[in-house]
Amino acid sequence: MLKILVAYHKKTTLFKNDIFIPIHLGRTLKEKETKDGKVLKEDYNWLIENMIGDDTLDNISDKNREYCELTGIYWAWKNYDKLGNPDYIGFMHYRRLLVFNEYEYDKYEQTKINKAYRDIFDNFDNDDLLDKYGLNLETINKYIQKYDLILPMKSELKLVNVNNAREDYGTIIPGTDIKDYDEMVKCICENYPEYKDYILEQRETTRRYFYNIFVMRKDIFFDYCNFLFSVLEKLDKLIDTSNYSINGKRTLAYLGEALFDCYMRKLTDERIIKYKELGVLKIFESINENKAEEVKENIIFGIKRSRKYFIVYLFGLRLTLKNKHG
Repeated sequence: MLKILVAYHKKTTLFKNDIFIPIHLGRTLKEKETKDGKVLKEDYNWLIENMIGDDTLDNISDKNREYCELTGIYWAWKNYDKLGNPDYIGFMHYRRLLVFNEYEYDKYEQTKINKAYRDIFDNFDNDDLLDKYGLNLETINKYIQKYDLILPMKSELKLVNVNNAREDYGTIIPGTDIKDYDEMVKCICENYPEYKDYILEQRETTRRYFYNIFVMRKDIFFDYCNFLFSVLEKLDKLIDTSNYSINGKRTLAYLGEALFDCYMRKLTDERIIKYKELGVLKIFESINENKAEEVKENIIFGIKRSRKYFIVYLFGLRLTLKNKHG
């Protein structure tokens, strides 16, 4: 049996069927501002009506502004039986999904692929979106019959003029402090010696895993969560983000993404499991079809939307555009 959690924090296209289980992240913090602003009452009601929350039973929902999507992963780990105790578990985001139709991914022209992060882009008003990209039980089953672990393709940081993962953390992510990345490296070297070589390798490399999205066997998932949340618990006591910006307060989430890469480096290097890397579909939001096509031709980083503005990263430039619907 396979279940894939899809992470949400606002009203948008709903992916929900026998495989995909949407989960509302940070449900217990409905009054607390997010990086996108406060959740509207209408959006909150929609989230309540359409999906489970990360705030039931054993949970860390109240840490969502610091842990981001990791509160959903924690909930799945601690309440696995509530998902039906599946043999395989997946985790994806409402706007970022693994592409199980490799033909569909490969046929994209290179200009339509985010070359650094290996994303392809599409609108999500397509009724056949899931089947188009192989996001159905029949197609995914073909993969899990052959592989124990499915990951996003590694990103290449050289393509965005970054020399290594440490520099990426220290210069690309707004509001963060490179000393916190160094604290994570030190913590792993001192407390998890079996991961030392892999975190040091990550620190100097330009190729790494991002996104915290995956499909994996149950036993791998539990081992990953044991490592991830053990390290984060230590870092939570070592790193003070009280004076950081809203985005900077997400430091533990960003470090959690680095831990995802560290864990997967070790696991795949040991060659005791079979794994597959797939491309990533990044779904556009609230832009018309013509604009989407224009951006798809040129985009390098991606697109973010607030209530009032689009923030487009185009050839490494940050452009802020007024959202006329905001």
